[in-house]
Amino acid sequence: MGHALDVLKKVFNGNTESYPCFRRDWREEYLQMLLTNTISNIFYASEEACRDRALELHVFAADEDPEFMARALVFARCEGFMRLQPLVGLAVLSLASPSLFKLAFGHVVRIIPDLVEFTLALESFGRGQGGRMVKREAARKLLAVDEYSALKYAGTGRGYGLRDLLRVYHPRAVDKKTQTIFKYIINGFDAEGLERGLIPQIAAFEKFKAAAIAGDSASAIQAIEEGQLPYNIVTGAAQSMSAGLWGALLLSMPLFALLRHLETLERAGVLNDPAAVDFIRGRFSDPEAIRRAKILPFRFAQAWRMASRDTIRHALERATELSLENLPYVAGATAVLLDVSGSMRGQFLMAGGVLAISTIRKTNGSGVFIIFDTEAVACEIDD
Repeated sequence: MGHALDVLKKVFNGNTESYPCFRRDWREEYLQMLLTNTISNIFYASEEACRDRALELHVFAADEDPEFMARALVFARCEGFMRLQPLVGLAVLSLASPSLFKLAFGHVVRIIPDLVEFTLALESFGRGQGGRMVKREAARKLLAVDEYSALKYAGTGRGYGLRDLLRVYHPRAVDKKTQTIFKYIINGFDAEGLERGLIPQIAAFEKFKAAAIAGDSASAIQAIEEGQLPYNIVTGAAQSMSAGLWGALLLSMPLFALLRHLETLERAGVLNDPAAVDFIRGRFSDPEAIRRAKILPFRFAQAWRMASRDTIRHALERATELSLENLPYVAGATAVLLDVSGSMRGQFLMAGGVLAISTIRKTNGSGVFIIFDTEAVACEIDD
């Protein structure tokens, strides 16, 4: 307990300039870190300072109240849609409370990149493979690997690819298809005894790669359609992306991917096709699609700034309005404050401004919008 108190004093001793400031309960401080900190350089602190402070909070939480810590990690990952800090915290929790770690693992480690980040965190702490409990839960997660995961995460990434994870955690496949996928991941498509009929999407991807190398655009497009190959797998394997390849991917691209690749589609010439433009406009005018994608308004505003065609810009304006439904209504008297100081310039101010205006519009007229730098100024927002 003495060590925990020393850490607490160090973490909560004023602000970054050592001036007196409001002190939150450590649980509030921990949740704030989980929901905002991605360990990178910020205006007031270096990446190293952010990392050290975050680790101090993880260690303190594990020592003081591991059950709260486990709940906070799950909340931050599932409800706050944060990845890195919950995964680092989970690695700390695995040593403090194996039983709570087991309960939280499946909620925090949701996709293969999560398992990669978790494994890297263990390695950085000198935990190796983390012990029997960790290996058992990680192996169980790897049993869910399907063809899409095998294709998407086959690379080395940030130090670990799927092949590395299989060799670290040794999952035992329980059915023939999973065995075949594991064999492909470890030994490739030419592995002896590989039952290719069990992995049709992987077979289509290998066909696509061969066609792309040969410059056979028609066969490459056919492989995309046969295997329903996702855009991120195709773009990662293609030597170059033609308008035809982008056109074959367009109909199946997730909404957020479509939003991010508008400029690329323009450069590739895809938007010269009126049918493609009509399709994109329809996607950005679909309230249900935008609701399911959970895209916030500022993402559409970012894309609007990059778009050059008026038809696409009008569609993005419509999508921005529809995305307001993804924000909850704010009840009661509300103040929305937007920081316009030097630390918020550029993309930060644009994103913050769109979010602030969107939020004030969800107050049903009961909110006040305030911008502040060294002074605060109240503004009126017309719907």
